Amino acid sequence: MQVWKDEKEKIHVLYFPTHSHKCTSSDFVHHPVSKKNDLNINEKIAWGVSPTKILCDIQKKDIPKSSSTQDIQNCKSAVLTKDCVVLYKRYNADVDIRPKKINTLPNHKELFMLGIQTKRQAQLMADHCHKILLVDETHGTNHHKYQLLTLMIIDDNRRGWPVAHLITSKSNAETLQYFFKALKANVPAGVELDINCVISDDDAALINAMDLGICGSLGKLRHILCKWHLLRALQKNLKSHVPLNMGEDMMTELRVMVNEKDEEVFKKMQSGFIAKYENSSQTKTYIEYYRKNYEVRMQKWAMCFRKFPHANIKTTGHIESFHHRLKKVYLKRKVNRRLDDLVNI
Repeated sequence: MQVWKDEKEKIHVLYFPTHSHKCTSSDFVHHPVSKKNDLNINEKIAWGVSPTKILCDIQKKDIPKSSSTQDIQNCKSAVLTKDCVVLYKRYNADVDIRPKKINTLPNHKELFMLGIQTKRQAQLMADHCHKILLVDETHGTNHHKYQLLTLMIIDDNRRGWPVAHLITSKSNAETLQYFFKALKANVPAGVELDINCVISDDDAALINAMDLGICGSLGKLRHILCKWHLLRALQKNLKSHVPLNMGEDMMTELRVMVNEKDEEVFKKMQSGFIAKYENSSQTKTYIEYYRKNYEVRMQKWAMCFRKFPHANIKTTGHIESFHHRLKKVYLKRKVNRRLDDLVNI
């Protein structure tokens, strides 16, 4: 293709539909894999043949050597992810895959949702959610500013494994509930989700969505707050409500309260903390904030109330590490313009 601009600033294009020279293997590098080769590759993938061995077999035949191990990996990815979409709602369109009630949401045409869970992930979730289920959202994975929501279980060796992902343009409870309904419907036949406990940051929309999607009108999931997020939130609000010289001492007292293992001792410490600071003009507003947001929910964050089995998990560190590795190692801290790049990873 030749392109040039003339003296009148007009653009001209001269297009050549065929090569003007003898073609070599380098001319076929970016050609898509033929349907015949694609079928052959998929059959061998199904038999567990390695990409390198498949490439060698292809190159032995009288076929343009345009294929690469990456092409084969892409085919392998397509085969493996064929049945793993549990929810799909395109932008400016109705729902393609589950649940159709998404179409009743306000401004649903502007909504995008893609929920992913492989059969192996569904089995892992069913096998290990009786210990604890970690849930967290992250941003910065795509140019559209869609959030990535990940669910993770902890195996018997205390390793975290992602068991579901959702890419979504909206993260309110009314929207997210349909992802959790889709996951519940995707459970292997004859298996029920026995979710013992959920841990997340202090995002009410997330836990409300899980209650709506998994429990419905039958009740609520047991939910605990990530200790790391909790302490960070307490300290952040101390800085905005209390003078610096008093905030450090108060934060020390709060840390001791959070870590206290005896329930009665904790309650006495909390009552003393409130009585100590509620009448001071410098700390009164913070105590009001604390009573409204934390005193009424102490079962969610105080360590003394975590006497039930929860895999000894206190933070969402496993899932934070997964999101960090995804963005740093695989995405190279670059915000991809294409969602399929993120999906393939």
